[in-house]
Amino acid sequence: MTDYSFTLQAIMELQRSVGGLVEAVNALKSRTEKQAEILDKISHRIYAASVVIAIALPIIAFLANLIVPALLSALHLPPPK
Repeated sequence: MTDYSFTLQAIMELQRSVGGLVEAVNALKSRTEKQAEILDKISHRIYAASVVIAIALPIIAFLANLIVPALLSALHLPPPK
């Protein structure tokens, strides 16, 4: 009769190791999902900032175009060409 205790012990150790690996993979999956949510929020903020800049920049340029000649005439300087 053959003693299978060594084989059984090796299989139990393998099962324990696989269980640890499964737990580690699950932890990595949850971290990855959290990081994906953070990156998604950042991308939305960047998009919103670019929209605000695209709207504000022409308005600022228009106002500067109105204000600069008025300031130059108040200072009695010739307008820029």
